[in-house]
Amino acid sequence: MMPILSAMLFIASTVLPTASPPSLASWAALTAMPSVTLAFSVFWTIEALICSMLAVVSSTDAACSLDDCDSD
Repeated sequence: MMPILSAMLFIASTVLPTASPPSLASWAALTAMPSVTLAFSVFWTIEALICSMLAVVSSTDAACSLDDCDSD
């Protein structure tokens, strides 16, 4: 059985890498975040524009529809 002190040292040595400051991969992810945010921002802006155009087309189609006249 391991003495308590050596067990604690073993645990500390295995935890140390995860408790250290962010790794290079984390740093790369953080530096990429602004460009990813910009890309999503552009995507959602275009998506909103397309949806608003579809809404205008749908309401125009409904306004020009003869369905209401046919029911009379």
